[in-house]
Amino acid sequence: MTPSAAEGAVPKGRSRRNFAGSRPVMDDVARLAGVSKQTVSRVLNEHPSVRPETREAVLTAMRTLGYRPSRSARSLASGRTRMLGVITFDAARYGPSAILTAINTAAQEAGYLLSSISLDTAEHDTVVEAVDRLSAEGADGVIAIAPQLWVGHALADTRFDTPLVVLENGFDPETERLTGDSRKGARKATEHLLGLGHPTVWHIAGPSGWTSADHRLASWRSTLEA
Repeated sequence: MTPSAAEGAVPKGRSRRNFAGSRPVMDDVARLAGVSKQTVSRVLNEHPSVRPETREAVLTAMRTLGYRPSRSARSLASGRTRMLGVITFDAARYGPSAILTAINTAAQEAGYLLSSISLDTAEHDTVVEAVDRLSAEGADGVIAIAPQLWVGHALADTRFDTPLVVLENGFDPETERLTGDSRKGARKATEHLLGLGHPTVWHIAGPSGWTSADHRLASWRSTLEA
C-alpha cells in the first residue's frame, strides 16, 4: 500500500527522529503524500489543476513534517518573488507614513514582503536608480508614494520593465496611479459647512507643493468665491 500523509506514514528509509534533527524538504513531502515533487510545487503555488484530495494529502504531509517552504523555493517554482518594492518621499510625514503602513498590511495579507526605499529628493536619476534597484532585487512590482508633483515629473520621463503604480499623484495620465479626488472632497466639505449656515469656512492647508493639498486649497477657494 502506498504510504499516505493521512495514515501518518513516514517516507521510506527515513525515521521521525531524522525529521526532528533535519529540516524536511520538498522531496520528503512528496514521498509522504505519495505524489511527485512537481505536484507538491503545484499545491504550493495554488495551481487549479490539482485534485482536492491530492491537495489535502500534500497539505497534511506538510503539517506532519513541519515543512515550511522557503521563499526562494517558491520563487523558483512560480517565477515570482512575492516581494513588492515601495519608494517613499517625506516618509516621516503622516500621509506617506500612513499609506506605507496600509501597503504593508495589505502585502502581508496577500503573502508578500516589502522592500522600501526612502528618498529625500526626486531628481530624475535618483528616482530611476531607486526603481532599478528594486527591480534588481526581484520585486514583482513597485509602488511609488508620490505626494509631490515633481515626483510625477521624475517618474513620467522613464518607462520601466517592472510594473509601476504611483499613489497620490495626478501628473502623468499614462502611468498607473491611485489617488483620491481631493478637489471634490474639499468642495463637498466646504459646501456642507456653508449649508449649515456658517458665514465662512476656514481651511488648514497641507504641505505646500503636495498635489492633494494644493487641490484641496484651490477647491476651497473656488467654492467660497462661487
